Amino acid sequence: MIRNITLLFLAIIALNSCKKVEGQGGSSEIVGNVYIQDKNINGDNVGNIYPAQDVKVFIIYGPDGTLHNDDYDTSYDGSYHFEFLTNGTYQIFAYQECPSCDKIDQPVIKTVNIDSKKSTVVAPDIVLDNY
Repeated sequence: MIRNITLLFLAIIALNSCKKVEGQGGSSEIVGNVYIQDKNINGDNVGNIYPAQDVKVFIIYGPDGTLHNDDYDTSYDGSYHFEFLTNGTYQIFAYQECPSCDKIDQPVIKTVNIDSKKSTVVAPDIVLDNY
């Protein structure tokens, strides 16, 4: 009897101490759009923004990560989505040209929070400079 109570008590403590981290295995999704803004050599905008087609968008699980966990190619309208995510903070990014960065592309990063299960969170637009 005491053994059963002890095991039950330990099981309750173990279940309550588990904290699910960001990542796959949930019921929420992040959706968003990527656009391109053409720039001239001086960095001035040329024309209007337009959808970024077939551009890789990356996701990092957690606010402090530096390595991407998954990626998605944008559709014809610049849209993307990441499905089956748990509650937490995510970083969504895509790379843009950086003429002053010595041939290294520069990430444009947006932070997104999922606060409830079975939700669809719309990420801020990612606008990539195109020189």
